Amino acid sequence: MRSLALACLVALVAPLAAGADGQYEVHVTHADGEPFLTVRARSAPVEAVLRAVASELGRELTGFDRAAEAPPVTVYIDERPANVAIHWILGSAGLRAVLTADSIHVVDDTTPYPRRAEVFDLAEIAFLRALRRHPEHARAPRAEFALAEIQEDRGELAAAIHHYDYLVERSPASELVPEAMVRSGRHLTALGQWSDAARRFDELARLDIEHPYHALARVELAGALTRAGRAEQALHILNSLETYYPTDDADERGERLLVRARALVETGAPIEAMRALDLAAGYTETGGSAPRILELRALSTAVTGRHGEAAVAWMRYAQAVEGSQREAGLAAAAQHGLDAGDELGVLFIHGWAEREGMGDATRSEASEARTRLGLATPSASPVPAEERLSRAESLHARGLVTEAREALSALYDRRVALDEDQRVRLAVAFARTLAEGGSLEHAVTVLREIAGSLQSVERRKELYVHAAEMFERKGRLDEALEALRGRL
Repeated sequence: MRSLALACLVALVAPLAAGADGQYEVHVTHADGEPFLTVRARSAPVEAVLRAVASELGRELTGFDRAAEAPPVTVYIDERPANVAIHWILGSAGLRAVLTADSIHVVDDTTPYPRRAEVFDLAEIAFLRALRRHPEHARAPRAEFALAEIQEDRGELAAAIHHYDYLVERSPASELVPEAMVRSGRHLTALGQWSDAARRFDELARLDIEHPYHALARVELAGALTRAGRAEQALHILNSLETYYPTDDADERGERLLVRARALVETGAPIEAMRALDLAAGYTETGGSAPRILELRALSTAVTGRHGEAAVAWMRYAQAVEGSQREAGLAAAAQHGLDAGDELGVLFIHGWAEREGMGDATRSEASEARTRLGLATPSASPVPAEERLSRAESLHARGLVTEAREALSALYDRRVALDEDQRVRLAVAFARTLAEGGSLEHAVTVLREIAGSLQSVERRKELYVHAAEMFERKGRLDEALEALRGRL
């Protein structure tokens, strides 16, 4: 009451600033030390109105170089916070301000021909400002969703995930929550954060509010679980999906079959995986030449141990894709060619990779092929273990689990030649690929064997923790506790 009374008293005695032609009036009141503006303007020059505002507030006004191009303003503002009122006045003329305690600097809202990035920058500022002032407003979730979309446009997926997850946390009853969870989960998938993506889609599948994504959530969940090393659980979800959410939609049928095929590959059932791929080809516009089908067929063939056919399959995949995917396909093709004893084929693949500027991906296989053919020069040196380890880790990061596992297996046989840091990296990467292929016991054996060869207690503990996490994911909690105690 005291503040209100004070405001009324100041309003009665405050001077009134009016335009000479009577087009605008400005006066200032103060409450609790904060200035409030009352502005009435009808088709008034925006510069004149702002100069009156600046004068009343005791601030310097700058930046009106283009004032002649600004349209006149018509505003009616009644005792609003001064900074808010200034933004309203300028916004009605297509302008904005940079405000300090002593100045008002006016700038164009955009350039005459704004770039896409500039428009998004301005939109982001506006949304953030609105959320800061009105965090509980009914349209706050829509503003948070828009901020996520702006980050998507910039390619900043981690930032987009933050906004979507914040929306879900702050506004769980919003109609935007299901879509936000779908997008967050898919961005996590794109970033290779499979476990986090699986959790997000599991939360979506269990969401209480009505939404159209029940089947999609379970398909995406199965895909993420497969890539996180839990392919058996993924197959169980896919089987349940056919019972409770059957579909006749061609695109969805094809997607389910592709997810199933990858899960079957990872559980060591390549023939069943190929049958699923044959069915999936009937639901895609490009048939069996779709890149995902070619990739999964190559993986399936590799699991059967038919290395020559696998090399050809990976070459077909490399032809259908570009960039890092082509590089990964050529690397896999070269490795299988070497395993098949086709040294000339490996040199052909390396030549192709060299022409594409991807020669590093196949250089070690080409070097081995030349050695076998008696073509290696005396100065040729073997590929360093560090390079082979890094490339195997790269294959795993790209989702080429089978190929990474084979490369790491060869290194594991020569582990005594590695230093301790390399042995730890080998143990972690090799164990992960084995666990993702369903061989948890083999994975634990690898961790146990390499842990026993390490001098550093801290590095041994690191491997024990990895083993515990693997047991925990399988629900084997007693064994996880034993691993944490250093007993494998």
